[in-house]
Amino acid sequence: MRLARSLDDGAFLGHVLRMHGNELRKASRCGAAIARLTEAAELSHNGKERGQTLILLARAAGERGNSGLHDDSVAAAPRLMDTAGPSGILFTPFSLREVRIRGLMGTGRAAMAAELAQSRPRSGESPAPQWSAIEAAASADALSTAGDTSSAQGLYDEPLSLAVRHRLPHQVQRVV
Repeated sequence: MRLARSLDDGAFLGHVLRMHGNELRKASRCGAAIARLTEAAELSHNGKERGQTLILLARAAGERGNSGLHDDSVAAAPRLMDTAGPSGILFTPFSLREVRIRGLMGTGRAAMAAELAQSRPRSGESPAPQWSAIEAAASADALSTAGDTSSAQGLYDEPLSLAVRHRLPHQVQRVV
């Protein structure tokens, strides 16, 4: 990050902050992640990069339990997607839906998460097999937390099968 800051290249610094923020989130340092991702969003002049940043910011905010920041980020993302278009595997309607489910769970709104989880996406929408597994596991978690254990149990088979078929060990761990 020091190198990126010294280069005086806002786009590069935004990219570094976005990647660093996401790694901080994965390390359960959500406060630091939110700080990096907020700065990255401010530096992003490209709509697709800003959209990817908003998705990561929504994830970190949801994991931190910050419902306001989560809701603001997921509300801004579709508007930006309408103007800039989807980008990569992260900034897509499918991925945004999974981030929304997980964020609702993280902010104590399990019933809302379960309601969203029950409206399963159309097949073929997933940008990659791992996202299908991630989304199905998040949906199953939401249903389970809301008390619909029978639906959740059936749904857990989907991400496990996908993870085994596509050799995605991280997704097997997620289901377990």
